[in-house]
Amino acid sequence: MRAQYVPVVSVDSESVFGQKEFIPDWLNTTYVGSIKSLPVSQKLILPPKYVPYPDLLSYDLYGTVDYWWVLCMFNGVVRIFADMTPGTLWKIPALSDIQSMLSSAGSPTGSNLVGSNVVI
Repeated sequence: MRAQYVPVVSVDSESVFGQKEFIPDWLNTTYVGSIKSLPVSQKLILPPKYVPYPDLLSYDLYGTVDYWWVLCMFNGVVRIFADMTPGTLWKIPALSDIQSMLSSAGSPTGSNLVGSNVVI
């Protein structure tokens, strides 16, 4: 069995925040499968006001823009300007399911983060 590689980026934020911050690469294929397997909480017909603004959709659904990329990935949207079309059916995962998946997929202190660290 081939070992999984999950790249991790270490942002040197000590000068600003007094600590280093580790950011996992959520776009790694490991997370794509996890996101695609989330249960559908609700469905909506995409209104024109959200095209091409998945961050606004995330904010209206979850109260934060942080999960725009999860919504896009969950609905197979790769190119926001080309793939987001008003009137299409969007599947929406529950916020609790997203948070649970992300926390179990890897945390900055978790032992499941494997790979090399890059300091930028």
